[in-house]
Amino acid sequence: MTSMIELRITLEDTEPAVWRKILVPQTISLENLHYVVQMAMGWENDHLYSFTINKKEYGEGDEDGFGELPRSLKTRLGKCLLGVDEFSYLYDFGDNWEHRIEVIGFADHPQGLSTPLCTDGENACPPEDCGGAGGFHEIKRALKQKRSKKNAELLEWVRDYDPKVFQVEKVNRAIQLNS
Repeated sequence: MTSMIELRITLEDTEPAVWRKILVPQTISLENLHYVVQMAMGWENDHLYSFTINKKEYGEGDEDGFGELPRSLKTRLGKCLLGVDEFSYLYDFGDNWEHRIEVIGFADHPQGLSTPLCTDGENACPPEDCGGAGGFHEIKRALKQKRSKKNAELLEWVRDYDPKVFQVEKVNRAIQLNS
């Protein structure tokens, strides 16, 4: 049986909170954790990211000055978490989507598998490239005032987006397809 880590991911500056609970193997690389967070939260993996664990930053690096970060591909989550009960994940350095990740505990995978699993969550993740927390709040305001001409373009862009919708089954299908 694979030893798993249970995490609660909360997207900062969202009210009501956008959050997910996931189980991941202790041996998962931070890069693969990034992909699981992307699928669990509903992001599209279009931007750079970084984790900050125990005051050390990890990321994918690039040619634009972020290459100094330790590579997340070779770093295993379980090895980083000694004495750590919370860490952060930043996605999209322009929109600055900050996530708080809490270590809930360690457990065996409920089905005896070694693949990640989303077990719970609430609310839809903001649309990609909506302008950060301020843009997300503007979208939610526009959804409440649908008849305003001022909001017409924004509502056309988000189409049938519903900030209250979260489907754990859809997340787990995406995780299983990509694991």
